[in-house]
Amino acid sequence: MLSAPKPRVRAQSGLLQAATGGPKDVFMSAQQRFHWVALAEGASFLALLFIAMPLKYFAGMPLAVRVVGLAHGILFVLYALLVFEALGAGRFTLRTAALAMLASVVPFGPFVFERRIGGRA
Repeated sequence: MLSAPKPRVRAQSGLLQAATGGPKDVFMSAQQRFHWVALAEGASFLALLFIAMPLKYFAGMPLAVRVVGLAHGILFVLYALLVFEALGAGRFTLRTAALAMLASVVPFGPFVFERRIGGRA
């Protein structure tokens, strides 16, 4: 009697499978990516304004601005790219994208914007 061949199952480490729920969940969705980058960009902007700048001008530590400024610059560019990606994919209207960019230059703006749009990014 012939039996049907067993389906081949790809091996995956138990830790990775437990952490991600399987191979399909390894990468973040566009919404999750935007969420985390918006939070990181907002936090880096606040760190630049309220930690690094005072250290530079009141404690004579210009290196703080160079380090935090570089991190913020990279995160800002990534944030802008994700805004334009959402605009191109139709997840943002032109008005929403403009508000996202405006929010990125206002302290606490990315936090408020991310909270208002929910999971639309």
